[in-house]
Amino acid sequence: MKVWGGVFTGASDPRMDAFGASLHIDKRLAPMDAAANRAHIEMLQYCGILSEAQAAPLLHALSHLPTEVEGPFEDVHTWVEAHCGEAGENLRIARSRNDLVATDLKLWCRQACVELAHGVLSVGQALLGRAQEHAATLMPGYTHLQRAQPVTVGHHLMAWQAMLERDLARLGSVFNEINATCPLGAGSLATTTWPIQPEWTARRLGFAGPFTNSMDAVSDRDFVLSLHYAMTTCMGHLSRLAEDLILWSTAEFGFASLPDAFTTGSSLMPQKKN
Repeated sequence: MKVWGGVFTGASDPRMDAFGASLHIDKRLAPMDAAANRAHIEMLQYCGILSEAQAAPLLHALSHLPTEVEGPFEDVHTWVEAHCGEAGENLRIARSRNDLVATDLKLWCRQACVELAHGVLSVGQALLGRAQEHAATLMPGYTHLQRAQPVTVGHHLMAWQAMLERDLARLGSVFNEINATCPLGAGSLATTTWPIQPEWTARRLGFAGPFTNSMDAVSDRDFVLSLHYAMTTCMGHLSRLAEDLILWSTAEFGFASLPDAFTTGSSLMPQKKN
């Protein structure tokens, strides 16, 4: 199913269809695509562009999409439209796949920020709890893997927790960057002649406000890079934590012993616990 090609008279080459297909990748955006389309249809109804009778079947279909995203569809947008039946064509009124995918991606990244922040917070709370238990437990502090100055276990654990606090702050900043503007309504690049209200849609989807420039709205992917940077930095911190735990659990250090549930072994050397 294609939603483009109105002036085309010939069929596209199957190799071109395979090259342009993205459903196997963007199917994870299905819940976001449904939410963005629901908000768009509700806005069209609010503006009087669609009647209640026209909007109702679309809203019902968008709320009852299949859980499995599959089929001979070019992308998730055509999959969603197909499952809305004949009325699905109305999903395209006053919007493009350009502003829709930009909105979908923002919604996905916004949700990812929240989920990742919960994970980081959970690790930080675990570190804080153990640090409180060992606030007075002495251990050697190291520089260049040489014993340097005495510290406490709690102090060492709180170093990791401080890193995670910065990671949480970064995720908060990325969330705010993502949530500042909603691209829906920007169209392909220059909005639409339909009398829409992008600010209504933005509020409905939980954004702080609508887009300020339509061309920037559909092309902006800075927020994706910001999320990548935040999580790359966080993974660097978690890697440092993991490396310290690896050192601590060696026979040479002997500061910690990890439970069997979170370790592996060796097929050649059964005495090893990795």
